[in-house]
Amino acid sequence: MDKNCYHVSSVVQSYLEELDYRYQNRGKPLGLSTGIKVLDERMEWMRNGEVILLGARPAMGKTSFAVNCTYQLAKTFLEIPQNRDCVLYFSLESSRDILLPRFISHETKQPSWEARYQRYSDVCFEKTYEDFEAIINATKRISELPLYICDYLDDMCEMENIIQQVNQQKHVAFIVVDYVQLFPFMGSDVGMKEIKKLAQTFNVPILVLSQLNRNLEHRKDKRPYSYDICGEDRKILQYVDKLLFLYREYYYLQNEEPKIKNKETKEHFQKRIEEWEKNCRKTENECEIMLAKGRYGRIKCFFDRDTGIFYDLEHPEDDIPF
Repeated sequence: MDKNCYHVSSVVQSYLEELDYRYQNRGKPLGLSTGIKVLDERMEWMRNGEVILLGARPAMGKTSFAVNCTYQLAKTFLEIPQNRDCVLYFSLESSRDILLPRFISHETKQPSWEARYQRYSDVCFEKTYEDFEAIINATKRISELPLYICDYLDDMCEMENIIQQVNQQKHVAFIVVDYVQLFPFMGSDVGMKEIKKLAQTFNVPILVLSQLNRNLEHRKDKRPYSYDICGEDRKILQYVDKLLFLYREYYYLQNEEPKIKNKETKEHFQKRIEEWEKNCRKTENECEIMLAKGRYGRIKCFFDRDTGIFYDLEHPEDDIPF
């Protein structure tokens, strides 16, 4: 019988095992954490064999989100005694040298641009010994993380080979692909089918980042939807288990400073300016994460623009229907 054809009894058995696992592990995570508690609970964590697609326009925080997940998980793996799990980050968006300052920023809680540019400018000469010492100590801690970065790939075979090679040293427990349009051999349903196969073969969750169609910039409401995934790339959704979108209202709001209208009174214009400034302050460090496949919904979290770190809001609002 075909390997993809199952008698219903085996499906029932799998279902009961899932229920038993949930019962035995009540209160424990059912998968890997994104580092954002409210998102983990909403999407039921990132689970082995799953492909999680994260779509967004530029400057929304795609790579920051991926680095956030990577850093949190690598640190968790490091802190578990005798643990062999590691994270494998494939990136054609940023080289390993450019990614490093992002991780330093997570470790030091200092702006990532400082770590990135200080060695190229006179700013580095203004640093105190304590500043340098903090960065040096941070890099030492980062060097210990179970994290592998690959910034060049030819094809899917090479990706599979790299996973196998890393598995010989550690156990690959989480994979990031940043981002799919930069991997020509992945930007199709065939490529995503291979990604799904890798997730199942190695029994690991794979987070895949995706650019979105620029047409959404012309809409009044610029929140993304499934149809904003670029052209033919929409076919990849059949191999995606969970679909997430990022949206930062502040990015658009800051470029929409009110202009005085014809015959508008100064008092009315001033009110519009004050309202705009209020909205800018409110949304400056807010990021919406939309779940568009699996469990639908929309949550808000805190996004530190300087460090690229995502946090849970202290007082999260109720989920807004998607």
